Order: sequence, then C-alpha cells, then structure tokens
Amino acid sequence: MGHVVTIKLTGNLNQHGFQVLLDIAQEGQSPLLSEDGMLPANSELARSLEQWQYQYDQWLRPQSVEPHRSLKPYKIKYDGPLKSLDDCREAAQQLARAFRKWLQSSSFRDLERHLCRMLAVDDGIRIIIRSDDPYIHALPWHLWSFVEDYPKAEVALGAPRFQQTLNQAIASTLTSRVSILVVLGDRTNIDIDTDYQLLAQQPEADVTLLLEPTPSELAEHLYTRAWDILFFAGHSDTLAVGDGVLQLNANTTLTIEELKYGMKKAIANGLQLAIFNSCNGLGLAHDLAELQLPQMIVMRQAIPDQVAHQFLKYFLDAFAQGMSLYQAQRQAREQLQSLEQKFPCASWLPIIYQHPAKIPPSWHTLQQLSHPIPRPSPGPSLPLTRSTRWSGLIMIAIVSILLTSLLVGVRSLGLLQPSELHAFDQFVKLRANPYPDERIVVITIDSEDMAYQDRYNFGRRDGWSLSEQALGQLLQWFKSHPPRVIGLDMFHPFAFDQTMMDDLNAVNMVAVCEVGTAETPIENKTPPPGFEGKRLGFADFVMDYDGIIRRQLLLMAPGEMCQTSRAFSLQLTHRYLAAEGIEPIESSPNGDRYLAGKRFNRLQYNAGGYQLPAYDTNGYQILLNDRYSDPLTIPLRELLDENLDAQWARLLHDRIVMIGGDQPQQDRHQTARHSSTPGVILHAHMVSQLLDITLDGKSQLWWWPQWGEALWITLWAMVGGGLGWWVRSPWKLGFATAGTVLTIYGLCWLIFIQDGWVPLVPPIIALCITALAVKGILTTFKFS
Repeated sequence: MGHVVTIKLTGNLNQHGFQVLLDIAQEGQSPLLSEDGMLPANSELARSLEQWQYQYDQWLRPQSVEPHRSLKPYKIKYDGPLKSLDDCREAAQQLARAFRKWLQSSSFRDLERHLCRMLAVDDGIRIIIRSDDPYIHALPWHLWSFVEDYPKAEVALGAPRFQQTLNQAIASTLTSRVSILVVLGDRTNIDIDTDYQLLAQQPEADVTLLLEPTPSELAEHLYTRAWDILFFAGHSDTLAVGDGVLQLNANTTLTIEELKYGMKKAIANGLQLAIFNSCNGLGLAHDLAELQLPQMIVMRQAIPDQVAHQFLKYFLDAFAQGMSLYQAQRQAREQLQSLEQKFPCASWLPIIYQHPAKIPPSWHTLQQLSHPIPRPSPGPSLPLTRSTRWSGLIMIAIVSILLTSLLVGVRSLGLLQPSELHAFDQFVKLRANPYPDERIVVITIDSEDMAYQDRYNFGRRDGWSLSEQALGQLLQWFKSHPPRVIGLDMFHPFAFDQTMMDDLNAVNMVAVCEVGTAETPIENKTPPPGFEGKRLGFADFVMDYDGIIRRQLLLMAPGEMCQTSRAFSLQLTHRYLAAEGIEPIESSPNGDRYLAGKRFNRLQYNAGGYQLPAYDTNGYQILLNDRYSDPLTIPLRELLDENLDAQWARLLHDRIVMIGGDQPQQDRHQTARHSSTPGVILHAHMVSQLLDITLDGKSQLWWWPQWGEALWITLWAMVGGGLGWWVRSPWKLGFATAGTVLTIYGLCWLIFIQDGWVPLVPPIIALCITALAVKGILTTFKFS
C-alpha cells in the first residue's frame, strides 16, 4: 500500500515565511504522523523564481523559437534585449540552488528526517504541497532532495482548503473502456492533431472529439454523458488576476467560471482526471480545484509544441500500461529531460494538481469504473404531529436550518453580493456626515485653469494640465503660508529643472505613481524624478465589479516602476501626524496594522455582504467611509492671479493641501455616496477617514464573523416559520411578513449608524421563504 505525504504551508514567501504542517498516512487511512515546522521568508528565492519565469518567457515568446500553446501575453513585465538559451539555463540553475538552500532550514530538515524514518526508499509516495501562496505552486518541488532520492515519490499541488464530497449512486452497468472527451481548441501556429492521434491510438479508450467547439457545444457534451478523462489541447493562459482561460477557437475564449455548471455536472457524473496539454495552466487548476475536480495535470509555464507531444506520448505509454498516475507522471516528466538541450526546463513543466481527499485512479480502475446516475433523493421526513406545539417548533427549526444552510451556500458563491452591496450603498447615502474636513484644502485644475495658463504663457506642455511655472508660483505662496503637507496628485514622468527641484525639496510634499496593470500607461507608473521612499505614494484604487469604489487600499506590494508600498492617502496622513508626534503605521505579529494606537479593520474576502475572490483582498484594505461633503476646493487660476486674496493664502496654512485635476472625462470615480468624484477629491476623503480614525477617535465600519451572520439569518428564518405556523390568514401573513421585513430593515439601519454592516438581504429572503414553506406544509398536510 502506498503512502500519502501532505505538506501544508500557511504564510507567504516574501515577508513572513510559512508554518508547515506535515501529515504522513497510508493511502486512504488516517495520518500515522502529524508534525509541524517552519520555513523562513525568502525574498531572494522569490526574486530567483521571477527571474527564471522572465528569462523563460523571453527565450520562448519573443524569439518564437518554437510554436507554443499560450495566448498572446496579457502582460509584459520588462523591456530590453532578447534573452538567450544560456540566460534561461543560468536562471534555472540559480533558482534550483536557492530552492534547495531554502529547504535546508533546520526546522524543515527535522520534518524531512521524519519522512526518511517512516518511509522506505521503494515505497510509492504521493506528496501533496498545499498552499495559497502562488510562489509555492510555481517552485520546482521535484528538485527537493527527498523526491530525487525516493524513485517512487512524485509531487503534486493541492488547494489549502477543500470540501469532502459524497459518493453518488452507482449505475449497475460497467464499462470496459476509458471514456475520454478530447477538446481541441484554437490551433493557430500549433499542431494539436498529434495530441488527438496519440489518444485515439489507445486500444482501451473510447475517444470523443470536439474540434474548436462553441461554449454551448462543450457544455452540452459535459452534461449529456459521463466521462473519465477530459483532455484539452490548444492555446491557454493564466490572466493577471489568476483566472485560467481557454481559447476554444479563433474568436472565443472561455474561463472555468463560464463553464462552471457544465464542469460540476461532469464531476458529479464521475469525471476523474483533466489533462490540459497547454500553456500556463495553474490558473485553470486553481479554478477547477474550487469545483472539487479530483485530479488534473497542467503545465506551469508556456510549453513548446514538441514538448507537449512528447509528454503526452510518454505519459500515455506509462499510464495505459498499468503504472499509477503519479508514477506515470514522474516517468514522463523525467523523460522530458532528453529534450532540454533544445528546450530548457522541459521537465519542470508538467505538474499534478490533486484534491487532497481523493485517491487517484489507475487506467485499470478507470476501465472498471461505474459512472454515477443521478437519482432523486426522497424528501425529508419531518417529525410532525397534529396535536402538539412541539411539532411546529421542530418543523420550524428543521426548515429554518435547511434554508439557512442553503442561503449561506448561495451567499458564499457571491449570488447575493450585488443586492447586498446595493443595500450597503443606500445605507451610506442615508447616513448623516454632512460637514467637510477643514484640515484639507484641494487645489483643482479644470479646463478653465488650463486655458488660463495658456492665455498667460505659463508654458504648459500638451497633454499635461499643470505647467512647471504654475507649480513654481504655488510653491512661492506655500513659502509664505506653509501647509503642513502637500500632496501632488498628478503624474509627472519627466524631470524638473534644478531650481524647481530645489523648491520641491524645500517643502513637505508627497507625489504619486501607479502600480497599475498591464494596460496602465507607462507615464502613470513612472514616479516624478526626485520623489521616492516616504515622499511617494501609490494612487491606485480598488473597484468592485460594478465600478464603484467601496474599499480603501492602504498597503500593497510595490510595482516594478512605482516603488512604494504605501497609498498616497496614507503617506499624507503620516506626514500630517508627524507634527503631532505620532509614529507611522505599525504592524502587529498577526499582521494587523496600527496607527496612533488604532487598529485598522482589515477587510476579509467575506466581510459583510462581500464574497470576493481571495486575490481581490490582496494588500491591506479597509472599508471606505467617505464624508457627504467634499473638502474646500480652490481653482488653480484663483491662486495664480496676481491680485490673490490674502484669505486664500491663510486657508493653506498648516493644512493638508492637495493638488489635482478636475476634468469631466478623466480620473472620475464613483463611490457609494458620490456618483462622479475627481481622483484628488477621493484621495482627500480617504485622508479624512484616516485622520478621523486616528485623531478624532471615530469608529470604523465593522462586520460580524461568518458564524454570527449565520445565526442572524437563522433567527429571522425561524421568525418567518413562526409567522407561517401561527398566522392562518394569507392576508394577515402578508401584512405580518411585510411588517417584519421593515423591522429587519430598521434594525440593520440602527446597527449601521453604529458603524456595523450586518446582512439585510439574506434574512429577508430567509424570513419570506420560511414563512411560505411552513404555510405550504400546513396546507398540504392539513395540520390544525
């Protein structure tokens, strides 16, 4: 009997390192041993991995040395000369050294000694690496000395969280052939016919071909028949946000989310293995793991055509001849080393992605596998009686718990998120916060201000709203009535002259750049020359699916060009508070951030009405609670006028002065409270929120934990059941339900004005459906 080694790493590679949990078990049994340990943070290893990925892409994609199966790249990280084959190999060697050195840490070596003590060299060993850190999934775990020393060991990746799935009913008819659905996608510049021929040659396989299908054709095949193996060849990629995407044909791409229900049906019908013989498949694996697919084989990076063909041939030869899935994967992977003179790191590409609770099948077990036939389950047997109140209470409890469980599940899929965010927006608009923040003054630049500069020959560059001469005149005003801190919310990628640079260095100023995405203009990412470190903040905002900004991003990983981890609003707040003797933001051991002794409530992926992908809460985010009224704004032309009112200047003294554009079609944003806000005003609201929290002691928006929200929904489900039980008249039940809905609304509103965001839509749904369900049961069974 083989062994399963599970290594769960919790943490991150760049900053905090990992808590390591090691489990050793026999196949299908409870763990024989559980031990914990540590792996340290290692930013050098992360850089080595990124450098290898970059060199590999530079070798393969720009030079087109070989047809490969990736989509057109969505993001090009670097510019520069094309990299050679030797550069790619050197980067791989450097990564291998850094990786092996990292695994030599004393705590992890202790865990490895446990493995060596309990496992024999000739044991079949499945090693599952589970983590949510993307670096961990991209590392070459097959280079671990333990794997190299144990010839029957192979590494797979696994999700840190998974669901136990129930076995379904089994049909009585057995099949003696392996059922394979082959999907050949877009074939532009690649040969995927060879993939199909290799599969069709298997004598014990029943192969069905879909050639460049439409999404509906693919979904129909997944629904209408049970499959053992799903195979895809063609172009694929992992997007910058982490989602996997398939190119079905020349005009159609498809994400797993868009194929979710078809894949769920196929999994329910017995799909055991998916093979994606295409590029950059980790995103596909992550998405399918959420659907509880038992096993997948994907490629970590872009894969050349010849490597893809050889891997499939080697794998099928081994797997169909009786080797286990893991042994076949290892043998095929090692055989790819013979191609590495021409294709560096070919043996690094294929990787298994494993559901931790599933036992991988062999080819023989797939032949004998019975496919599940969906069977309707009998309705719940409710312990009802006709004569006691206990029967009603039991029924109400059962219906309430069942409905709450269903609602919590639906809610976790994000299906209620739009309505819950809409309710949040309405509460924000109703909440009183009328006064502007007098600590902040915003100097705006609109089309009239640009015309003013042009009229009086300020030397404004085309495409830029603020001339250096105008900025210099503002700096002179600041000298006579110095603000406490100045924020320049304008991109300025070109150098200032030396006199201007000296004037800028003489004032307490923070400038901006954008970490951005692949589509962000280069001038937005480039910080103004001379601004770095504490004088630079990122201007990025976090938008929800509907384009509304409800979250404030305080910290994030620096960009390649925008080298700052702190938001523009946070940097301004730091400098304002420094005059009060308050230290910059601090970190606690558990990762929480504090400023002036106040903890910022870090937004979780499931906070309040949110149900976000985990990656969408990267960085350090809090809920945005902007004011109803904007801060005082002064048009630039008023300050450039030689007859400047002295009162304007006095208004600038000891305040936060922010300078930014106010163009109708540029840098406008929507929040829950404001429909069209210039970016500089939105930054001002964010600064105001931070000052309110740190100086004024204003509480932040908070939310309940998941169990608290589940209890809240259950409570109102039981109230609805009680109404359905005791209120006999349909009209009276309708009025009673409507009154209770208003009560829920009122309670949620009262909690919201105390800064609490609790569910509104789910308890209303639970109330109404439970009332109708109980009423329907009473009517059907005629209980008195």
